[in-house]
Amino acid sequence: MRAGTRWQALFHAGWFTENLLTQALVLVVLRPGAGRVPKVLWAAVAGLVAVGVALPPSPVGAALGMVALPWRVWAALALLMLAYGGALRWIRGRGRPGWEPAASAYGPARAGRGRAQP
Repeated sequence: MRAGTRWQALFHAGWFTENLLTQALVLVVLRPGAGRVPKVLWAAVAGLVAVGVALPPSPVGAALGMVALPWRVWAALALLMLAYGGALRWIRGRGRPGWEPAASAYGPARAGRGRAQP
């Protein structure tokens, strides 16, 4: 594999993995409601993480132009996820008092929060 092609494959794998991991993080941190995370959401997050981690070094990942990520990229991704998760939590905590995201599949927004109730 040529050097330019290798870097391109590494970029694609890193971007793919980072994207799925941050989407999984957003699903957990910015979900509406408080309390426990539903089991179905944990299953979806686990599936996203499994695909993001397992696909790049697999034969399917190679067919898609990806390569296995080196440990330095994993270390950088871990730091990025910690910083991003902390920032999401901090920003969510700075929202308007009593505000919560609009209703979702988990049920309607509580009275006085999110969207107006009919």
